Amino acid sequence: MGQRAQVHYTVRRQSSGNAHGIIKGIGVVTCVVVNPHTAQYWVMDDRIHDPDGDGQSKLDHMLANAVHDQWLPFRTVLMEPWYATKNLMLFIESKCPLKGNRYVDDSAGQSPDQRVDSLTWTQEQTQCGK
Repeated sequence: MGQRAQVHYTVRRQSSGNAHGIIKGIGVVTCVVVNPHTAQYWVMDDRIHDPDGDGQSKLDHMLANAVHDQWLPFRTVLMEPWYATKNLMLFIESKCPLKGNRYVDDSAGQSPDQRVDSLTWTQEQTQCGK
């Protein structure tokens, strides 16, 4: 008989959208790519979240292969709201900055869209974002 490798994962308390609360689990992280035009999707990566074993966050796992190794080009990033940290937003911006010739609504619908390179920024907005 062949030998079987034993792998141990730590069960942790984690938030579950399905259970609408905190549950015990091992935390599987999945990166899925969706083509909205064909309604097809592909699971690009999935792994067990083991921060005690590898020292990585769930976000580190998702970004490690897909973005850092540049094998997954993207135009849009969708994520659960609790991943939306300042550092993540800065990282995403560095990978896909908004071009200056793009038009955006900076007025909450009060005036016509303006080119990004024509927007004015206060000192606070320059430091903290807009």
